[in-house]
Amino acid sequence: MTTTRHDYVLDRKELIYNSSECGKLSFQYEENLTSINCRLIEATLVEHQNHLLATHHHPPPFARIFLPVNGKAVITHLEQEMVLQPGLIYFFPSNLTFDADYRQGFSQYYIHVYYSDGLNIPLFSDLNSIKIIDNKLLYQNICQNSAGISTPHLLNNLLSLALILLEGNYESLSGNMQKFKDFSELLKFLDRTPMIEHTIANLAMLYSVSQEALSKRFRRKTGITLKKFLLEQKLQKIQELLLNRNYRIDEIAYQTGFSSPQYLHRFFKKNMGCTPVEYRNTHA
Repeated sequence: MTTTRHDYVLDRKELIYNSSECGKLSFQYEENLTSINCRLIEATLVEHQNHLLATHHHPPPFARIFLPVNGKAVITHLEQEMVLQPGLIYFFPSNLTFDADYRQGFSQYYIHVYYSDGLNIPLFSDLNSIKIIDNKLLYQNICQNSAGISTPHLLNNLLSLALILLEGNYESLSGNMQKFKDFSELLKFLDRTPMIEHTIANLAMLYSVSQEALSKRFRRKTGITLKKFLLEQKLQKIQELLLNRNYRIDEIAYQTGFSSPQYLHRFFKKNMGCTPVEYRNTHA
């Protein structure tokens, strides 16, 4: 199994911390300001009273973090086995599938988290292996704060973990932000308005240009079509809302710009390969 093992000191001279609140860390890299967003979904201590074999073949849109405490568990990924060891942090990116053999008496802190950049584009989705982080102080802090002592402190710990995972890739993160610097008004519009208004026509009006001109400019500057960018933003928002069972499917449809649940159903199945209800039952 391909993994990496790190023992990093978190103080980095190239990083200047500007803020660390509400799960957002802004920092400066080579004079470019960028940020990492962290949204905590779940953090809990899981204790296995019985032997459990589990399959994780439908990867969720969030990352999973395992922090073993006691006992034994074996993870199988790409036909290779890994025994989880207490004291280490195991990071499972959002696209990873694996099987787990949780032995009786095994316990661990289990965390679900969204990581994204300042543009709300997911981070680490390109990773294809489990990452092992050997940092005793960070391990202890995450375990302590996962016990419900302090959610803000836990978010700060998870942001520190993100910096370790990004080691050597700050330039690409900063560069991605720079590609979108000419579209700050567009991003503000998407952030502050209902999703039903997120159309290329409305965005073109914002810049007083034609839809074709804006689309060409956006693709030239960012390397992605505006249509695809808006589609990915919509899909991500739908997935996030589906993970919260307090929202009914019809409420999610209206929040994400669909006139009926049926239109949401067809859109989601076409792009995700399953229905919203199937997705919720698998991941929520």
